[in-house]
Amino acid sequence: MIARHGCPDSIVTDPGSQFTSRVFTDLCTRFNIDKMEATAYHKQTNGKVEKFIHFLKRSMATILVKNQSNWAKIISRCLFVYRVSLNKTLDETPFYLIYGRDAILPQDFVIENNAKSYQNLHDYVHDLINKLREAYTKLNQHKYEYQMKYKSYYDKKQKDITYEIDDKVMVYFPVPKVGLSYKWVPKYDGPFKGVAKIDQLNYRIQDLKNEKRTFVVHVQRMLKWQDKTQESISMIDESENIGYRLMKAKGWHESLGLGKHSDGIIEPIQASMKNNRLGVGYHLKTT
Repeated sequence: MIARHGCPDSIVTDPGSQFTSRVFTDLCTRFNIDKMEATAYHKQTNGKVEKFIHFLKRSMATILVKNQSNWAKIISRCLFVYRVSLNKTLDETPFYLIYGRDAILPQDFVIENNAKSYQNLHDYVHDLINKLREAYTKLNQHKYEYQMKYKSYYDKKQKDITYEIDDKVMVYFPVPKVGLSYKWVPKYDGPFKGVAKIDQLNYRIQDLKNEKRTFVVHVQRMLKWQDKTQESISMIDESENIGYRLMKAKGWHESLGLGKHSDGIIEPIQASMKNNRLGVGYHLKTT
């Protein structure tokens, strides 16, 4: 990257080990690059890059062979397609914004080429600067309009969420452990405890099972934890009483040997032939 484009002022990376390593950190320090780290599992932080990667993966998937051994040969073709394609947000092709001209494609040799010619280098440089200045002025205006448009869409559904220190929360983990199916694994894990508020959107939380483990999460991955134990017990008791009243209304309680007891504890058992229509069996244990 540096050899082709020079040193950037800043760079945004995910918290992968290749970007948090000492080598990469020292490289950014030596070249005076402001290194910013995105929150884990929050792609919105670096949305443009994630969208481009999605495009690149889909493009390569259309022409890769079955064993995927030719990816190194075709990646340059996919990148060239992206560079010469009109970008809706930029309202121009990336190639034009870099070189100040449209790319010469194979079909341009068939049709008449209306490329402008210059008498000397000074005229070419002057015209190139004017083209790029005009293109970037248009780009900034068009980009601002699209940013405001997307912001209005986002603000309609966005709700401000805040947590206090020591609040217990569940955390969303989209990637399951190796060997486990994504569909069957709970998406939230916890509870965790908030130990510090880094900024308006990020919190440092602590694993209650391992207090030495702390990490930073985005607020949108957090869900307030509630103790469901007492609530679940009351729901089970209520559902069991409803089941007994349904059996009594159908007259099944007598055939099941429940008689006319009214003050007992109903416990779920294996369903018999008659009460199988409820999906669960009950018997009455007198007190």
